[in-house]
Amino acid sequence: MICKMLGVVLGLTLVACVPAKSRDMQEEVFLEQRVRELMAVGNESLRAGELQEAEATYSLVLELVPGDPRALDGLGAVAQRRGDVPAAKTFFIAAARANPKYDRPIAHLAQVVAANGEREAAYELYQEALRRNPLNYRARSNLAVMLREDGLEGESQRQSIVTGK
Repeated sequence: MICKMLGVVLGLTLVACVPAKSRDMQEEVFLEQRVRELMAVGNESLRAGELQEAEATYSLVLELVPGDPRALDGLGAVAQRRGDVPAAKTFFIAAARANPKYDRPIAHLAQVVAANGEREAAYELYQEALRRNPLNYRARSNLAVMLREDGLEGESQRQSIVTGK
């Protein structure tokens, strides 16, 4: 047990003994809150086109939580915005491997390969993203656009109906 001084009341020192496990959980909760705050800053910087700040923020998250899939995904988005396709692919693949349930990096990788002319690979990646999360409306919408561009109007409409767009 870890004991901490809580305060002095009427001249008495109160000491609370908190199990180490509880302290560790509190630290984890605090760390996750801090990571979420940093990710919000990084995402806002990315939206604003402040790529250096976004990259620095996502890199800080990786220092705090090595292998964090959200930060790897963010760094992939920075690389994509810079036109560095190989780096974007590397980060998105690393993010997907870091958490096999995380669908966003797969959808982002699909965007990169589609823009690079790798249509079949993009279709497979969008399908995988939607297998991981059928509610990923951005992936479904991007897939619908790609299908429409490729003349597959019926399938495109089906994807659009699901997203409501």
